[in-house]
Amino acid sequence: MAVNAVVATVQALIGTVIARDAEGNSRVLGVGDPVYAGEEVIPLRGASVELEGMDGVAVSLGEGQQVLMGEALAESGRADNPEIPTAEEVIAALDRGESLDALIAPPAAGLEGGESEGGGFVRVARISEPVEPINYTFPVNAFGRPDALGETVAVPGGDAVETGIPSGTPPTDPSVDPPPVEPPPVDPPPVDPPPVANPTLAVSVSVTAGYGYEDANDAAAGDVVFDVSHVLDLDGLDPSLAGAIAYSIVGGDAAYLALSQDGSGNWVVVLTEAGAAAIRAGLVDGNQLNVTIEGTVVLSGMDDLVDTGSGVAPVPEPSGEEPPDPVPDLLASAHTVGGSDVQGTMANANNLKETGSQSAAVSHQDGFFAIDHQGASDDPHAIEFGEALLFTLVSPADTAVFQVQGAINGASYHLYDADGVRIGDARDLASDVNENGFLELGGETFSFIAFQGGSTGPGASGDESAFAVKPVDLSVQVGQGEDAEFYPAGGEEALAFGANFLTVDSDQDIFVVSQGGEGSMEDPARFVIQGFSLESNDPGAQITLGELLSSASQETIDQYLMAEAQGEDTVLHISSGGMLGSDTGGADYAITLEGISMNGFDSSYDFIQTLIENGHLSIDQ
Repeated sequence: MAVNAVVATVQALIGTVIARDAEGNSRVLGVGDPVYAGEEVIPLRGASVELEGMDGVAVSLGEGQQVLMGEALAESGRADNPEIPTAEEVIAALDRGESLDALIAPPAAGLEGGESEGGGFVRVARISEPVEPINYTFPVNAFGRPDALGETVAVPGGDAVETGIPSGTPPTDPSVDPPPVEPPPVDPPPVDPPPVANPTLAVSVSVTAGYGYEDANDAAAGDVVFDVSHVLDLDGLDPSLAGAIAYSIVGGDAAYLALSQDGSGNWVVVLTEAGAAAIRAGLVDGNQLNVTIEGTVVLSGMDDLVDTGSGVAPVPEPSGEEPPDPVPDLLASAHTVGGSDVQGTMANANNLKETGSQSAAVSHQDGFFAIDHQGASDDPHAIEFGEALLFTLVSPADTAVFQVQGAINGASYHLYDADGVRIGDARDLASDVNENGFLELGGETFSFIAFQGGSTGPGASGDESAFAVKPVDLSVQVGQGEDAEFYPAGGEEALAFGANFLTVDSDQDIFVVSQGGEGSMEDPARFVIQGFSLESNDPGAQITLGELLSSASQETIDQYLMAEAQGEDTVLHISSGGMLGSDTGGADYAITLEGISMNGFDSSYDFIQTLIENGHLSIDQ
């Protein structure tokens, strides 16, 4: 039998109809699709199909019927069959007085009869064609009855009437029994319909191993509460007909819980910031967290599979004790200083600590710290000549990153050890801040760092400084006791900057973002890529997200990846769990492309498409 021989095409259908080959591979048929030799055509529940063979013969199938398509149907439509004599050959044989048997191939009989392999098309359903009912017209006799016997009938009051038997037609003897009527053909015996696929989906929700709090104050955003899983049984259907599972929270404490993925890519339910606060405050109803998860699988050409699962997790009652104050990384204090950094108050950190604020206070704006000195000409959001900002580290460190903005103009910075002794001389701030405005410290262990205002000339004779500094990924406490204010690292104002700075320094830099390195939705893992390019002829860096987006599809990609303009930079917000909203909430990665502007792009989609087309972003799975 020929391979992939087309034997019929689909003319019309209702519902889902599947073609299955001899190896068990299935596909869903549509109008106009071909049907190949050796395939079974199976209408599923409530479905029907109209097929047209290559010879023009129509085949109708309904639920519970199936047909095996054979090659004989494909070849039956050939117009020139050499086994059938032409009209000219028949006339010539009659003129010669020959028998027509010689022109017709003998029928298949015995072991030698015929050369045909027999039909390869097995039809289970009957083929019925509507025909007009039989309706013959006979002469009407004098009694108003049709008379087909041709007998002479006496008509009262007149001459005999001949009913008009056609010439040469012998009369029918009424005593002769009519020929027996052949019974109508018997339908083939019914065949049991093939089994109909019945795919199922089961969603389950369970309390994660190791979950639980000894104290309600231990609850924090991002804590994993529930594990989510599912079992999908396609019951013999082709796996390619099913889409990826999609989860959503449809009931329970939806304001306290959110869907996410763990480091292995498994779906989990975690506490939101509101949920953690509710546990700490004892606001969870019944001290139990409830959730109902709905899972959906889209089947091509069939109804979606939908199932739900629920879980309950215990919550401890608050102990009544206030949670401990957060422990900062830095303690900030403001100072005014003398003109000499050798013998004045900048000579050692202890002098600064003992001197105190001297009518100066630490100011804070958008993450940047400065000095608010109560002078008439003071800029409350800048470190100016004669002012110093001291940061005390909670524990000694050998690395730290500060962002500097504003006019530096002769400003300096100083490092001190744990005893307050200055490490080396005063350091020129302008020389050590890189072109992107960051001071990156490393290689020396220090416990204090002070930023001092200055000027470009002796004393205050030149242009004076007016700058502010922002600790990167370091929390800061200002003040002591009840007056203390706490500024945690991160937040909206810090979204575009992080501790992980990456620089494009070759034409082969590939930055791979994979599962396991994500932060939380409240505090995403942040990266800044410097030296990036959008140009198609620039073989610069490529960002690869393939593994991270393994669960994404063309329809859901905007739930995983979004570009947002932030000044002259662009931030790629990424959600490893597909939880991005319209406001970029739900991201657990934030990658800043420094100096790359979205000006000229209509949307996030256009920007991302340009990255892909120019070879700078790979989302292949």
